[in-house]
Amino acid sequence: MDIRILGVETVDDYTAYVLQVSKGDKVWTVKHRYSTFDDLRKVATRELGNLAQPFPGKQLFGKLTPAQTSKRKDQSARAASARPTEFRASLPRARRLELWIRELAQTLELPPGTRDAFAAFVAEPAAGGRRSSDGTAGAARAAAPEAPARPPAPAPEWDPSFMSSDPLAGLGDAPAAPPPPPPSPPKAKPAPAPKPAAAPAAPCGAAPSFLVGRSAKTYETSGEGLRDAVKSGDLRGVQRVLAKDASLANYQDRQMESMLHLSAIFNHAAIAVELVKHGAKIDVKNQDDETPLDVALPSLKAKIQSEYDKVHA
Repeated sequence: MDIRILGVETVDDYTAYVLQVSKGDKVWTVKHRYSTFDDLRKVATRELGNLAQPFPGKQLFGKLTPAQTSKRKDQSARAASARPTEFRASLPRARRLELWIRELAQTLELPPGTRDAFAAFVAEPAAGGRRSSDGTAGAARAAAPEAPARPPAPAPEWDPSFMSSDPLAGLGDAPAAPPPPPPSPPKAKPAPAPKPAAAPAAPCGAAPSFLVGRSAKTYETSGEGLRDAVKSGDLRGVQRVLAKDASLANYQDRQMESMLHLSAIFNHAAIAVELVKHGAKIDVKNQDDETPLDVALPSLKAKIQSEYDKVHA
């Protein structure tokens, strides 16, 4: 595609440029004012950036005074009679516009927005006319022949028998509407499921298992059996073992830890008190030369000492 600016036309106070567009064997002309060039430039610059050929600045154009308009018309008249090469030399601004639009036309791949704007800019006018910036073709501006109007639809014929008969007469002969079906009986609600029987109440005085530990376990009546009950925190298990042999309250394991040491280390206060009641000594020492009171927390230490004083009062 090749584009040339052939001339200018001054209309009122603005200049319209006449462009010749060639594509293959087809040649047509379009007319655009500077603002249309500038609209195309904005789209192209947004997607392509500035082209190599500079675009003439807007300050070269704009509103013309009456003297400038007269001068422009004389200049346009001389340019119109000149050859294309002489015309472009006489109007350098037109030359710069031509170089810019030709570079854009020769760009191999145009972005979608620029491609659509350029296609509209150089669109061939209908019937070979010249296309102007307002979108109309110069040779096709005559009003197109109007399509023949459709003949009006015939009016419906009046039926005089319509008013001579009673429009409500046939309503009495219409069959009666069938009665509505009877309502369906309500669905019976399913019987509630029987509640499970309540568990038998614990005998009076029996402590819940979560308060006394895992008392269901049986321990061997020995020092190691008592040691297992102390480490497990099973107060009932400790009580059952001591009930069979109270001397085990002073049993010491292989690390020389007494049962009172272990209860103090694990902070089992109830078991520590139970051991003291059955004669556990508070001055016995382990292999680190520590007594049960040395390893007990302050609060538990006070309880052990208080219970020991009661037993040995």
